[in-house]
Amino acid sequence: MSSVCIFYSLDFTLQSFTKLRPVFLTPGILSNISYDPEPEANDCHDAISRRLPSSVVSLRLAWDRPTVGDVEAGMMALFRIKEDDGTYLRHLTHICLDYTGKLVDVVHQTMDAMGIEFVMLHHHYGTLVLDLFGVLVNHTVKGTTGLSRAQITSALHCPDWHNYEKGQISRQECYERVCSEFGISLEDWTKALDQWRESLKPNMALISAIGELKRVYPQVKVLCLSNIPEPELALLKDEIDDWEIIDEFVASSKIQQRKPDLAVYNAFLDIARTSATSCILVDDEIENVVAAQTLGFKGIPFDNMDVLIATLHNLLGNPIARAKKFLENNAKNLSCTLSTGEMHPDNFSQLLILQNTGDRNLVLLENKSHSPTWNYFRGSPSFAGFTYPDDSETTALAMTTLDDIPMTEKLRARDEILIYLNPDGMPTCWLSKSRPRFCHCICATVFRFFVVNEWINRLPGVYEYLCSLLETRAYVHGSRYYKIPDWFLYTLSDLCARRASDPRLQTMRVLLIECVYERMGCNTNVLGAAMRALSAQSLGLQNKRDLELLLERQQLDGGWELAWLYQYGSTSLEIGSRGVVTAMAMNAIQRACL
Repeated sequence: MSSVCIFYSLDFTLQSFTKLRPVFLTPGILSNISYDPEPEANDCHDAISRRLPSSVVSLRLAWDRPTVGDVEAGMMALFRIKEDDGTYLRHLTHICLDYTGKLVDVVHQTMDAMGIEFVMLHHHYGTLVLDLFGVLVNHTVKGTTGLSRAQITSALHCPDWHNYEKGQISRQECYERVCSEFGISLEDWTKALDQWRESLKPNMALISAIGELKRVYPQVKVLCLSNIPEPELALLKDEIDDWEIIDEFVASSKIQQRKPDLAVYNAFLDIARTSATSCILVDDEIENVVAAQTLGFKGIPFDNMDVLIATLHNLLGNPIARAKKFLENNAKNLSCTLSTGEMHPDNFSQLLILQNTGDRNLVLLENKSHSPTWNYFRGSPSFAGFTYPDDSETTALAMTTLDDIPMTEKLRARDEILIYLNPDGMPTCWLSKSRPRFCHCICATVFRFFVVNEWINRLPGVYEYLCSLLETRAYVHGSRYYKIPDWFLYTLSDLCARRASDPRLQTMRVLLIECVYERMGCNTNVLGAAMRALSAQSLGLQNKRDLELLLERQQLDGGWELAWLYQYGSTSLEIGSRGVVTAMAMNAIQRACL
C-alpha cells in the first residue's frame, strides 16, 4: 500500500512594507491525508475534499514509494475537485513537488490542464551537457617551426575553420583557405595540427567522477556537445566510447551549427528530446556558457574539477537527504574543533544540533552534576588552566530544547539564573560571582527560556534592552563571544515564532523583521546564511538569497564546511563546527520546502 500526503501552506503576503508596521501571514501546514490508491480514485477525491480547506493557495505533494498510477490518482482527484466545483480550490495557484523523473511529467501535464503553476522544490535536471576540448580532454596549442602559438590560435578561430567545424566545407578546402589567409605553408599547418592532436590528454579524473555521478543519479543522461569537425571526431570516437560515460555525442559538424550560436543549442535540444531548463551545461568557454544560459540551460564555466563535481551533486542530489546522511554517518561524533585543530567536546553545540534536527541519536549530552544547571563543557570543565562553572546560556538552551525536563527542574534553573544578575538586572554568562561576564546574545537565549515559560516579568527591563539593541542596530557589532551578529537575530526570531500571538513581543517582532530583512544575503558566511534563513522563516519572510547560498555551498559529503561559531572572550581562540552549521542549513532548507 502507498500513501499520499498533501500539505498546504497559505502563502504569506508582505503588504504595505514599511519600517513601522509590515503586515504578513505566516505559513500553516495541513495534517496528512492518507488513502489506498488501489480502489477507485473517488476515495482519494473524497479524502481530499473532506480535509483540504477551500482557501488553500499552494500545495506541496509527497508520495511514499509511488507508482505513476498513484500520482495519476492523486492529481486527477485534485483536477476533479477544482473542475466539479467552481468555488472549491479557486485560490489554488501553485503546486510544489520535490520528486524527479517520470512522476514529474505526470504532475506537470495535469497542472497544465488545471491552469496551475508547477513549482519544483528541487529543480529537476535530467541532462548533463559536457564540452569535449577543455573539459573532458585537455589540450595545448604550441608554436612550431615557422608558426607561432598566436598564429595557430587565430587560425583555429577564423571563419573558414568554423565552417569546417560546422561540416560546411571539406578538410582539404579548409586547410587550403586557412593557409592562404594566414600566409602559411600546408606542411607547417599540417604539422601544427599533428602536434595539437598529440597534446590531447583525456581528463581521466573527471571522466571517472562523471561515471560515479551516473551511478549515483542513474536517471541523468550525459551528452557531449562539441565544436569539432567530423574527421577529428572520427579519430577520437573509439577512445570516447571506451570512457562509457557519454550517452550521445552531438557534434557541430553533424548539426551544422557551432557554439556559441544560439541555433546550436536549439538543435541540440531537438536531438536530445529535452528542454533547456532540464539541462546543465559545462564548458570552458565563457561565451558558450552565457549563450546557453540565456535559453534556460544551467550554465557552469569549467575551471576546477573538484568544484564542478561538488556543484553537480548540489544540483542533482536531494540536499536534505544528503545532509541527513552526513549527520547520521557522524552521529555522536559531531564535536566542535578549536582554531588550533584540537577537538573540543561541549554540550552547547550538541544542543544546537538537537534543536535543529530533533534527533537525539545524533548528539552526546552530559550533565554530570545532575543539577538543573548545565555546564558548557562535556566532560571536565577545565580548559587552559581554568575550571569553568555552569553557565546560564547552556542551561537556558537545555531547558528550552530538551522535552523531558520536569517543570520543577526548570524552576530551579530559573531561580539559579536569577541569582546572577548584573547591576542593570541582566542575566550574566556564568553562574558564579567570580566571573561577572555579560553578553547580549547569551542574554537573549536566557530571555527566550523565561518567556516561553511565562516568566517574562522576572526579568524586568530585559525586553526593552533587547529591543534597543535592535532599534539602534548596536547588535551588528557582535558580542564578547559571538562575532556573527546573526546569532542575536536567530535566537529572538525563534522566540517570536514560539510565541507568535504574544502581544507583549510585538515591538520586538517588528524590529526583528526590519533587521532580518536588512541582513538578507549580506555576506557569504554559511553559518550566518543559515541563521538568517531560519530567522526569516520564523518571522514569515522569504529569504531566497541565503537559501541559494546554502544550496550552493553544500560539500561533497553532504555536510557544510566548518564554520566558526563563537570564541573565548579573553583570547582569539575560536570554536568551530560542521555539525551545527549542517543541522542549521538542513533545517532551513527543509522548512523552505514545507
